[in-house]
Amino acid sequence: MWNGVCVVALLFAAALVLQPADGESSVAIKTPDGRFGSECYPWVGDTSRELCDVPFARLVARPEDYHGRLISITGFLVSDFGKLVMYPSKETYLAAAEIEGLELFTDSDLPEEIDLSIAQGAFPVYVIGVFDAKHAGGSIARFGALREIKALVKVKRLRSE
Repeated sequence: MWNGVCVVALLFAAALVLQPADGESSVAIKTPDGRFGSECYPWVGDTSRELCDVPFARLVARPEDYHGRLISITGFLVSDFGKLVMYPSKETYLAAAEIEGLELFTDSDLPEEIDLSIAQGAFPVYVIGVFDAKHAGGSIARFGALREIKALVKVKRLRSE
């Protein structure tokens, strides 16, 4: 019974988070990642558009929520059979979990730093682009693609010593 009460309380609390308080306007609530179907924050590059900062796990689990939306995502980039593919982790790539791969389609040349790193294997990147949940890959299954790439940057982790 206690579990049931806790579940109901959590659902009620989640509903309250997205409801405007008394006296507030009913302006749509914005979140960094579009959770609960909310709008994402405005994109600094064009404030008339939203930019959803999406965890890779959420994108894999619910690709339909982000179809056609401008998203930012961090993962590991590789050249896989001549195509740019992003994976949630280096281990996912090494385990050949192709279905968790996200293809990247760029209209311009890659930044030199990215181009030089591709030959060395999977490495971390941050990407902003429009998500295409309907892209299923060709002969290799994928769960989607990023098109209209706005940014592709190699991530450098700072040591926390």
